[in-house]
Amino acid sequence: MRYDNFFTKEESDQYYTTLLNNTPWQEYVMEIYDKTVTVPRMISWYEDRNNPGADLTQPDCTPELLSIIRERVEKETKIKFNSVFTKPVP
Repeated sequence: MRYDNFFTKEESDQYYTTLLNNTPWQEYVMEIYDKTVTVPRMISWYEDRNNPGADLTQPDCTPELLSIIRERVEKETKIKFNSVFTKPVP
Protein backbone atom coordinates (compact mmCIF):
# COMPACT_ATOMS: atom_id res chain seq x y z
CA MET A 1 0.00 0.00 0.00
CA ARG A 2 1.31 3.45 -0.88
CA TYR A 3 0.51 6.74 0.82
CA ASP A 4 1.59 9.61 -1.40
CA ASN A 5 1.76 12.93 0.41
CA PHE A 6 1.11 11.33 3.80
CA PHE A 7 3.24 14.13 5.20
CA THR A 8 3.62 17.44 3.42
CA LYS A 9 6.99 18.24 1.87
CA GLU A 10 7.61 20.76 4.65
CA GLU A 11 6.74 18.20 7.37
CA SER A 12 8.92 15.56 5.73
CA ASP A 13 11.87 17.94 5.49
CA GLN A 14 11.44 19.00 9.11
CA TYR A 15 11.21 15.40 10.43
CA TYR A 16 14.13 14.31 8.29
CA THR A 17 16.36 17.09 9.58
CA THR A 18 15.29 16.59 13.18
CA LEU A 19 15.72 12.82 13.13
CA LEU A 20 19.00 12.95 11.22
CA ASN A 21 20.54 15.40 13.67
CA ASN A 22 18.99 14.19 16.94
CA THR A 23 19.13 10.42 16.57
CA PRO A 24 21.81 8.45 18.45
CA TRP A 25 23.10 6.58 15.38
CA GLN A 26 25.23 3.51 16.03
CA GLU A 27 27.06 0.79 14.15
CA TYR A 28 25.40 -2.61 14.11
CA VAL A 29 27.47 -5.78 14.24
CA MET A 30 25.98 -9.15 13.32
CA GLU A 31 26.95 -12.74 12.63
CA ILE A 32 26.68 -14.04 9.06
CA TYR A 33 27.94 -17.50 8.15
CA ASP A 34 30.28 -17.72 11.16
CA LYS A 35 31.71 -14.27 10.47
CA THR A 36 31.20 -11.07 12.41
CA VAL A 37 30.41 -8.18 10.10
CA THR A 38 29.52 -4.54 10.60
CA VAL A 39 26.39 -3.50 8.74
CA PRO A 40 27.38 -0.84 6.17
CA ARG A 41 25.06 1.84 7.55
CA MET A 42 24.32 3.51 10.85
CA ILE A 43 21.08 2.51 12.58
CA SER A 44 18.95 3.33 15.59
CA TRP A 45 16.36 1.13 17.31
CA TYR A 46 13.48 2.49 19.38
CA GLU A 47 11.15 0.31 21.36
CA ASP A 48 8.04 1.04 23.42
CA ARG A 49 9.24 0.68 27.00
CA ASN A 50 5.79 -0.57 27.99
CA ASN A 51 6.23 -3.51 25.62
CA PRO A 52 6.83 -6.74 27.58
CA GLY A 53 10.45 -7.76 27.15
CA ALA A 54 11.52 -4.35 25.87
CA ASP A 55 15.26 -3.74 25.77
CA LEU A 56 15.59 -0.92 28.30
CA THR A 57 19.16 -0.20 27.17
CA GLN A 58 17.85 1.31 23.94
CA PRO A 59 17.10 5.04 23.72
CA ASP A 60 13.67 6.46 24.51
CA CYS A 61 11.54 7.34 21.52
CA THR A 62 11.88 10.95 20.53
CA PRO A 63 8.82 13.22 20.79
CA GLU A 64 8.72 13.37 16.98
CA LEU A 65 8.59 9.59 16.68
CA LEU A 66 6.01 9.13 19.43
CA SER A 67 3.61 11.98 19.33
CA ILE A 68 3.65 12.92 15.69
CA ILE A 69 4.80 10.20 13.32
CA ARG A 70 3.70 7.13 15.29
CA GLU A 71 0.27 8.47 16.20
CA ARG A 72 -0.40 9.56 12.65
CA VAL A 73 0.73 6.27 11.11
CA GLU A 74 -1.24 4.20 13.65
CA LYS A 75 -4.37 6.26 13.04
CA GLU A 76 -4.08 5.85 9.28
CA THR A 77 -3.17 2.16 9.22
CA LYS A 78 -5.19 1.11 12.28
CA ILE A 79 -2.14 -0.89 13.38
CA LYS A 80 -0.44 -0.48 16.78
CA PHE A 81 3.37 -0.29 16.51
CA ASN A 82 5.69 -1.05 19.43
CA SER A 83 9.09 -0.38 17.84
CA VAL A 84 10.84 1.69 15.20
CA PHE A 85 13.97 0.94 13.21
CA THR A 86 15.59 3.90 11.52
CA LYS A 87 18.52 4.43 9.25
CA PRO A 88 19.76 7.66 7.69
CA VAL A 89 19.14 8.02 4.00
CA PRO A 90 22.03 9.53 2.02
